[in-house]
Amino acid sequence: MTCLIFLATHIVDIATVVAVIVALYAIRQQSKDTHFSLGVQLLREYEKQFDSEEMKRDRAALAKEYLKIRPGTLLDEKFEGITDPIDFFEAVGILLKRRALDIELVESYFSYWFKRYWQIVEEDVKKFRNRHNDDSFWEHCDYLHKQLIKFGSEHPEHRELLEEHFGESEMLRFLKEEASSCD
Repeated sequence: MTCLIFLATHIVDIATVVAVIVALYAIRQQSKDTHFSLGVQLLREYEKQFDSEEMKRDRAALAKEYLKIRPGTLLDEKFEGITDPIDFFEAVGILLKRRALDIELVESYFSYWFKRYWQIVEEDVKKFRNRHNDDSFWEHCDYLHKQLIKFGSEHPEHRELLEEHFGESEMLRFLKEEASSCD
């Protein structure tokens, strides 16, 4: 009889432990699902901002300026006046680094524009950093760029992310398209 009581007690203990593990797993899954849903909502808000008339004007201003000159030749004061699209991607990079956004969603929503804009401004960003002796300017754009390349290397269907530089004709086409986005 004592053997049965001992066995029953341990079965109840084991069942309790299993129930706690299952509950913790369910809470963890629900937390992950909620985090992902919030990330999608945040990304959609950023998409609205990126497609807003104000941002389209900012993107067009940047594109028009770069249609006039060669990348890497803007003066600081001129460069600072047209960085809103790059500042936008800096914020996306911060949110990605803080894990508020998912790299696959960021890639899907913004990689087309980011990769091209980053290629256009990267030399000016480097010069700006050197002139101000501060590498922290747009550092999260660097992070975003590296994460997109990493994502592309891990996902063969996204190999275009590994493309470091687009050709001159592609960049000219892109700048013209962006410059006319507010016309």
